Amino acid sequence: MSESQIQRAVMNWWALAHRGLGIPDERLLMAFPLQGARTPRNGARMKAEGLRKGTPDMFLAVARKGKHGLWIELKAEKGRLSDSQFEMLNILTAQNFKAVQTTGFDDTLNILTNYLSEQF
Repeated sequence: MSESQIQRAVMNWWALAHRGLGIPDERLLMAFPLQGARTPRNGARMKAEGLRKGTPDMFLAVARKGKHGLWIELKAEKGRLSDSQFEMLNILTAQNFKAVQTTGFDDTLNILTNYLSEQF
């Protein structure tokens, strides 16, 4: 599966599972569609609007065990973090967020459910 397919599958799962995980509002898990081809003009506009290199793909705006929320950089099976993604995960961790790389659908679900059950 591609990263896009995995992310769509995670969001579909979330739409069905969030209430059972104790999260009443589905919108607390959000995605940041930052990758993909774009024109130089569109890229410049997005940067001016606040696009930041290395921003993780998803954010769960739920505090747990002293962490302000969970940032997820989702990768497909053979995906690797870029230097800017690695740096951003470290920056977010230093600001008391849980910030992780996940690989694939199952790993992402495990991270989400463990975070919500405070088992991280």
